[in-house]
Amino acid sequence: MLPVDVKMLPEMPPVIPAPNCPNITDLLQTHYLSPMYALEFAIGFPCNLFVVLFYVFWLPTWNSINVYMFNLAISDLIFLCTLPALSYNYLHNQEFPLVGCVVTRYILHVNLYASILFMVCVGVDRLILLWYPQRNHFLLSCKASLLISFLNWILVTIQMAPLIMFAYHDLKKTNWMTCNDFGSMKPTIPLLIYSLLLTTVAYGLPLLTIYLSASKMISLLKRREEVLGTSFQRPVNILKAAVLAGSALLTNLISPEDPSESRCLNPSLPKSPQSSPYQSTCSSEEDDLESVHSSLQECTGL
Repeated sequence: MLPVDVKMLPEMPPVIPAPNCPNITDLLQTHYLSPMYALEFAIGFPCNLFVVLFYVFWLPTWNSINVYMFNLAISDLIFLCTLPALSYNYLHNQEFPLVGCVVTRYILHVNLYASILFMVCVGVDRLILLWYPQRNHFLLSCKASLLISFLNWILVTIQMAPLIMFAYHDLKKTNWMTCNDFGSMKPTIPLLIYSLLLTTVAYGLPLLTIYLSASKMISLLKRREEVLGTSFQRPVNILKAAVLAGSALLTNLISPEDPSESRCLNPSLPKSPQSSPYQSTCSSEEDDLESVHSSLQECTGL
């Protein structure tokens, strides 16, 4: 091969770093998460509080569906109580306490999966009511619904227990400085197995149960429409819309974390160069050009 003169190669254009490389995480926290959490709290808290107070003080008689809806409202209300602190911290970029990190992650996931289970209970309860309009089935009694609700809370607590352990170990790996969400923890084999099992057992199976119960209710209503000659088109349309809306909302909620990847527990400490947003966004082009230039020198240095 003929030697190639390096001087004959075209010179690399000078790399001019961008004057401003905004941190997308800070932008999302300040301009998206903070106002959205505030709006969610402003709408959701009074509505759920009204439902809880209505059930406690003004509902004369309770049945199974009221028990499930009351527990659903309680789970949402507990979660909503964490939003003002999150909104304030994200807006002012304040320090996230260690205990607050674990507690908010726990409450978030407990609320999510408890809500899914109680939605399953509501769907199955309505299906059983179509089969037994006289409410002569034991699952339609208040005692049975109270027992099922209690077991739901126990089941969700057991499901979320490993999450606390994983959050603790992840905080320990980061020297108690970074509060990573569940999707941003350092991937390990136990974490992957737990995530797959949690998604299958606590999300996939309940969602499938909701879909099957709604489909069975639609088929029962259509069959009764043929027998009785009464139109049930309106409840059928409501069921279809509820299933589609619920599936879409649960699909978005199952990535139940903030768009930002993590939250700094102690922002006063200097960050390492590897975590610098400027380096990760602005220096990548310069590194690529330097690697190409060095490769050309190695190939032509005969």
